[in-house]
Amino acid sequence: MRSLVRRVSSSSHRAMKRLQPSPQWNNPQFMLSATETSGPASNTEGKLDFHHETAEPIGSDNATLNVSFHVFQTIDAPSLAGPVLRCMASCMCDEPASRHLAIRNGHHPKFLYPQWRSFLSPFMAQEGNYCVVAYDHGDEAVAAAFMYRDVCDELPEESKEALNHGLFRPFHDIMTNAKDKYSCLSKDTTPDNRGLCGELWMRATQRKYRHHGLSEELIGLTLKEMKHQGYEKAVIQSTGDFTKRAAEKNGFDVVVEIGYETFSFEGGFPFAGMEPPHTKYWVLEKDLS
Repeated sequence: MRSLVRRVSSSSHRAMKRLQPSPQWNNPQFMLSATETSGPASNTEGKLDFHHETAEPIGSDNATLNVSFHVFQTIDAPSLAGPVLRCMASCMCDEPASRHLAIRNGHHPKFLYPQWRSFLSPFMAQEGNYCVVAYDHGDEAVAAAFMYRDVCDELPEESKEALNHGLFRPFHDIMTNAKDKYSCLSKDTTPDNRGLCGELWMRATQRKYRHHGLSEELIGLTLKEMKHQGYEKAVIQSTGDFTKRAAEKNGFDVVVEIGYETFSFEGGFPFAGMEPPHTKYWVLEKDLS
């Protein structure tokens, strides 16, 4: 039987035994909920139970953290996807462009949490999408997570609707613009080339775990997973400088860049005033062959 969750190491790539779901995973508060509209969970909510694993936590580069790394297909483990979803939606409110759009329109950045959740939820239930998770054994919480998928796959219709709505509309436009520019440069985005290029699609690091190199570590592990699955190339869209630098440390090169200051949307410049170093929207690429 195929393993739902594997523990992965930055120094080796090995399959782990199947994890038996903890009783707490069956608790409704840890499950996905299409009707939830409340604010983001705190760092201690949505705990997972990895304690029954026998292998020691890895991530020795993060000496101050007791972190292990795990990979799973989102559709296979909805009770794991729930805490990851809450972590991801909460952290995306701090994403530079999202934060800017909220504040520019007179809102707190967390105002966009329900929309981020609506955008991400369908992705978690779509076949072929994966998560690489950094799990903190000290706090028993998701510290950071990366989602990845095939670059040829279309977003679920519900995700498109959530992104192309309200304050998100300029974000949807610049993301689509960047994807179109990349498609003109690479044939790997056409349906006939499915399985050639993987996309590191979304990332999140809880605030208290930032500046420990987790993003760089997660990108490296995700690339190993992609290569293991047969991908020959990886691409990542970066809305801010932090992800760009982490990607470049893992060998990515910039292939598309769009300046926020001059990006026009419906006669205006919604990203004008974005604070450095988050001045551009980037697409970066890496050869995995």
